Amino acid sequence: MFFWNSIKLKIALNDLVDSLKRWRLWLYLGWSDIKIRYRRSVLGPWWITISMGIFIFTMGLVYGKVLKTNTKEYMPFLTCGFLIWTFISTSINEAPEVFNAAKNFISQIKLPFHIYVFKLIIRNTVIFMHNALIYLLMIMYFRINPGWDILLAIP
Repeated sequence: MFFWNSIKLKIALNDLVDSLKRWRLWLYLGWSDIKIRYRRSVLGPWWITISMGIFIFTMGLVYGKVLKTNTKEYMPFLTCGFLIWTFISTSINEAPEVFNAAKNFISQIKLPFHIYVFKLIIRNTVIFMHNALIYLLMIMYFRINPGWDILLAIP
C-alpha cells in the first residue's frame, strides 16, 4: 500500500515540476483564454471591471447609508474585500470544470495536468488585476494611504 502511494506521489510531483518548467505555456494559455472569451466585445475584459466598479459603488452607497458609516472609510474596505472575495469564489467555482473544459487538449496533446490548473489561476489573476484598478481609483478618489495594512488581505 505504501509503495503504491509513493508511486502516485512521485508521478504527481513529476507532473508539477514539468508544469512549472513550462510556465510560458500556461501563461500563454491563460492569456489566450481571456482573448478568446472577449474577442467580440469592444471593451473586452474591461467590461468586467466597469460592471464590478458600478456594483461596488452602488453597494457602497447603499450599505454606507444603511449602516450609517463614513463613506470614506467604508468604500475602500468594501472594495478590497469584494475584489478578493470575487477572485477566490471565481477560482473555487471554476476549479471543478478545469479538466472538463480542457478535455480537447487532454485527449490530443500529452501535457502535464497541472498546466490546466495554472491556466485557470493565471486567467483569474489577470481579471483580478483588471479589477484592482477599481481599488486604486478608490484610494486616489478618497485620498487614502492604505499603508502596509493592505497586505493583510493576501492571507
